Amino acid sequence: MSTKDIVQLTLENSEILIDQLNENNILKDIPFVGNAFKIASIANDVRGRLFIAKLAKFILSLDQIPSEDKSKMINKLKSDPNESNRIASKLIFVIDRITDVDKSEIIANIFIAYIKEQLNSEDLCRILDSLDRAYIKDIQKLLCLTKLDDRFEESSLSNLLSTGFIHFFVGNKWEELSQNYYELSSIGRLFINANSYGLKLRKSS
Repeated sequence: MSTKDIVQLTLENSEILIDQLNENNILKDIPFVGNAFKIASIANDVRGRLFIAKLAKFILSLDQIPSEDKSKMINKLKSDPNESNRIASKLIFVIDRITDVDKSEIIANIFIAYIKEQLNSEDLCRILDSLDRAYIKDIQKLLCLTKLDDRFEESSLSNLLSTGFIHFFVGNKWEELSQNYYELSSIGRLFINANSYGLKLRKSS
C-alpha cells in the first residue's frame, strides 16, 4: 500500500474513530486528552484528521491498562496540576508532530511507565523529544535489541545517534578501533525498558 493510500485510509477512518472515542472514559477523566480530541474532531483538514488518528492510537493504547492503574493515572495527574500541564503540552506537541501513527502506541507505553513511576518527568520529556526526531523503522529495530549492555555493529542504527539513544563505543583494542561499534546510552536503555514495561502492563489487562 502506498503512502497516499495509507493517508487516504486514515482520513476515511477518522469519522469512525471520532464516534468510537466519544464515549471513551479516558477522554472524560483526563482533561488534556479530551480537550485535544474535541478541538481535533472539529477540524476538516488533512492535518487535523491525521492528528485524530495519532491521538486515537494513543488513547486506545492507554485504555488497555487495568482499571486500577487507570485510577492511579488519573490521581497522579490531578495531584500536581502544574506538572501535569507541562507533561500534557509535551505529549500533545509530540503526537501532533510525529509522522507515523505507530509512534503513538510507543508514546503511550512510555507514558504508562511514567505514571507507574518507572520514569521521572524529565526522562519522559527527553524520550519524547528523541522519539520526535527518530524514524519509526529505526526505533522498531532498537526495541528488538535483546542484550542491552552489549555493544553492537548494526550500522542501520547509526541513524539514531542524533536521538541520544545510542552513542559510539570507543574501544582500546586495534580490532575495535578498526570497526564502528555502538552501544546504548543510559537514556536509550531507559527508553527500551519503559516501552517494555508499558507494553507488558497493557497486555496484562
